[in-house]
Amino acid sequence: MSERLTQLNQITRPIVTLMFAAAIIAGFFLGRINGETFIGIAGPVVAFWFAQRQADRRAGDGREP
Repeated sequence: MSERLTQLNQITRPIVTLMFAAAIIAGFFLGRINGETFIGIAGPVVAFWFAQRQADRRAGDGREP
């Protein structure tokens, strides 16, 4: 059972990230989000994503983030 939970945890972050990115990009291209807001949202999200990858690598959990 813990193996399935681990697999679920591994796919959750990419799926949520892709959904969030798609919503923000669609909002930008549909004119609901202006350029400054887009950059203001995208910047911290990208920074968080790469910070998490680095933390995973430092933890040495044996998987490629």
